[in-house]
Amino acid sequence: MSVDKRLVVLLLIFFFSKLLIINHPNTTVMDEYYYINHVHESVFGTYPNRNTEHPPLAKAFIALGITLFPDFYNVSGDLVTCVGWRIFSIIFGTLTVLLFYNIVLHYENRDLALLSSVVLCLDNMFYVHTQLALLDPYSLFFMTVSLYLALCRKKYSLSAFFLALSCLSKLTGILGFLILSSFYILHTIIKVTRKDLLLLNLSSLKSLKVPLTNIIKFLFIFSLSFLSLLSITYSILYYNSSIYYIPYNSMNMEAADVNPIAQTLHMLSYHTKLSYKLYSTWDSPPEYWLHPLHIIQYTNLTIFKNGFPIGNTVFQYTYIEKYFAQSTPLIATLSLISIPYLVFRVLKHKESSSLFFLCWFCFTFFPWLFIHYIQDRITYIFYLFPTIPSIAFANTKLLYHRKTRTLLYVYILLTAFLFLLFYPVQFRITGVSSI
Repeated sequence: MSVDKRLVVLLLIFFFSKLLIINHPNTTVMDEYYYINHVHESVFGTYPNRNTEHPPLAKAFIALGITLFPDFYNVSGDLVTCVGWRIFSIIFGTLTVLLFYNIVLHYENRDLALLSSVVLCLDNMFYVHTQLALLDPYSLFFMTVSLYLALCRKKYSLSAFFLALSCLSKLTGILGFLILSSFYILHTIIKVTRKDLLLLNLSSLKSLKVPLTNIIKFLFIFSLSFLSLLSITYSILYYNSSIYYIPYNSMNMEAADVNPIAQTLHMLSYHTKLSYKLYSTWDSPPEYWLHPLHIIQYTNLTIFKNGFPIGNTVFQYTYIEKYFAQSTPLIATLSLISIPYLVFRVLKHKESSSLFFLCWFCFTFFPWLFIHYIQDRITYIFYLFPTIPSIAFANTKLLYHRKTRTLLYVYILLTAFLFLLFYPVQFRITGVSSI
């Protein structure tokens, strides 16, 4: 199959637009503060291991980035470049778009796959969080690899391994298992006809046992990979640290443990204590994530520059660095219509693509409602991040018809306009003077 040149152009634009602003801002944004300091202090320094409430793989990639592209300071001691912090987030974010395109293409045609990828690239939450040194882009990338291997290549053992890498980046990667298992069970069920059920056709009903057996095998490989790689990653990450491991105990909740099971229990127990009643200032209930006016801003910096000469004229300019957390309004909000439309496609046409992305949405969004209100736990708006690809597909699928094709293009243009309004770094000419 030939390469879709339109996709190549999209990926290049996405990648290089992010490279252009990689040093903006040249300070930490949101949770970068914890991860960058963790890497500098624990990996390159002589400090005890911090941030052990999260697994180590994503931070290992951040450390690798800083090793390849060290922080550079000017003579005044100001940080000039922080390429190493964010380079792998950008690379993995771009590769996630490529994988997403191929997953859609597995079920649909090229045009729908491409337009879905365009919508994904125009989502502010996806763009911002694959720009910064956060754990989420690594976890989503490995989860998407796992989904791609299972759906498109039928390589389930390898899929389980990559899902373990997703969880080694951030524990939310386990949502990928819920996506796959629910999809295969429901996909098997909808193939059983009403006639088979009425006549108790055993040959058809026995097929329901197949996905359950495969799920058990998948879980075994996943668990073995996760626990073994957890210890290996810690060993590599803190090889140069003067404090290699600090035994975990109830009095030291920030300590790393050489025992992967104990460390996993520590990570799980830490997050269960984050009640939204104690951290109400930062709490963002899941039902607000799809609201177009639920705006949360990470940073707002205005950097004034002296200017650049063109002939006898000097142009003064500023960089306005505004990082917003939420999804592009027309993307998240339209999901209130497009997701029910996927339900219709599944019930009416038993459509595999709609079923898969419906499972993707449901098992990366609805669990947070349970966690927030039943378990009394704080939730943040960026927890919607792994749900965005499913919304991008659903919105495109909703409008991808002959009668609504023009409306789809108008929708993408309006989304692009809103995306530019929320674009994290804006360049503005503020004055003109003569030499």
